[in-house]
Amino acid sequence: MKPRNTASILVLTIVLLSAITMSCAAKPQVTYDPNKSYAAVIAIDLPSARATIDDIRQKSAVDGFEVGPVEFYQPGDADFITHINKITSQAHVALLWIASGIEDVPGIQEALVNAGYSGQTRLVPVSGAVPYHH
Repeated sequence: MKPRNTASILVLTIVLLSAITMSCAAKPQVTYDPNKSYAAVIAIDLPSARATIDDIRQKSAVDGFEVGPVEFYQPGDADFITHINKITSQAHVALLWIASGIEDVPGIQEALVNAGYSGQTRLVPVSGAVPYHH
């Protein structure tokens, strides 16, 4: 092999390895102030729910809360306790917004009780939610 081709292959290999490393790097962990209470959001992963996040941020700010953790769940997912534990372990959550279809609310409320959550909750009904039949 010619030296020029070897150098080109070496540069290409380094670029590819760098790109792979950067794409696999973990997302930076958000650090929440332990002395502060936050609003959090559990939302169904649908465009209509994602569109409500800015509105939730504005309404939370009016009440003196900064929105902290946001957790999306997939349509048909009934394991709400895992999502609740995840967002309540990241920050002190005093207000939880539920952006979901009405059919998921009882399961989310049960998960809140099982997780020991005692803060406020607010519901933002999401249109277009897919009914899930057990």
